[in-house]
Amino acid sequence: MLLRDRILVSLVMLAALVAAGRTTLRYLERKQASLDYGSVAARSVPGRILNARPEIGRASFLSVTGNRVLVGARRSDSALYVVSAETGELTGSAGAKGDGRRQFRAPAAVVPTTDDSGGRWLFDVALRRLTRVRLQDGTPRIDTSTSAVVQLPPEMVLFDPVWLEDGTLLATGLFSEGRFGIFDRTGAVVGFVGSLPPNPRGDSTEAIRVVYMGKLRAAPDRPRLAVSAPYAGRLDIYRAHDWQALSADVPFPFEPQYAVVEGSRGLTFAPTRNTRYGYIDLAVTKQHVFGLFSGRTEISHPGRDNYAEYVHVFDWEGAFLDAYHLDEDLFVIAVDEEGRRLYGARHLPEPAILLYELDAVR
Repeated sequence: MLLRDRILVSLVMLAALVAAGRTTLRYLERKQASLDYGSVAARSVPGRILNARPEIGRASFLSVTGNRVLVGARRSDSALYVVSAETGELTGSAGAKGDGRRQFRAPAAVVPTTDDSGGRWLFDVALRRLTRVRLQDGTPRIDTSTSAVVQLPPEMVLFDPVWLEDGTLLATGLFSEGRFGIFDRTGAVVGFVGSLPPNPRGDSTEAIRVVYMGKLRAAPDRPRLAVSAPYAGRLDIYRAHDWQALSADVPFPFEPQYAVVEGSRGLTFAPTRNTRYGYIDLAVTKQHVFGLFSGRTEISHPGRDNYAEYVHVFDWEGAFLDAYHLDEDLFVIAVDEEGRRLYGARHLPEPAILLYELDAVR
């Protein structure tokens, strides 16, 4: 499933363990109770299909810029599509598949700049590379200048970089220390910041990093950053000036439950049928954080556990403000600057991009 492509790090690590030597199950988690979704007054919101082309509906990410929606594509000939935010009409595409300078293997995010250049950076999670993309009348153009590519360390497992105000990059990943890595414009490591969430089970640091390596989003004015937990009922907000974290007041807090596998490379995370998904994607505005919440396990939702139909809204202090119940199972979302239009990608029954008109956050 497409969301599993986005969290491929756990599968890659598990495959590496199997290849390196026999893997043994360290222990399984206890069976999880069902969540009472009705305990939160979520407002039902119907959506409408914006674009149903299969290569667009199978989006790896969505991003809104002005009156356009940028769509990442891993399973088509182009890496990036652009559609009208109003009509869904395709206005352009860019990025051939491959490993070359202006090619892409696994586009995973569009990273806005912090200046007024109007550019966006397309991050390739497989190549560990950012490439500048510019929009011209709705058509994406890959920047060909020498400064338009940032190659991050290829030996590192990295996810979801964001530009900081000082021109450095912050990313989640499997690091030897800290929760985030900081990189300069050449891609060199500057340092590591932020602490990992608690580890009451005493699992290996590598397993905990995988469990909490969720989506990272910066507030448009960059004073704070939100990071989700894909396998826990948790959302953390970090202050960019000192990297101190506060935990959001999530309506369904739960600890991660998973298995630990042991091999020649040590201990790491492995999902099981009772592993519950938490916040699988994030979208932000200056005022709010929108979290796409699953709460599902493979047992409760066979074949659809890594999708979600609820969006929880928080302020940047972590206060829970509102909830929306969508009429489709989504796996990625984006919002416009006002937070009144939410765009989502579904995979089943047929791939499509949908638009939801939201009432104002309460």
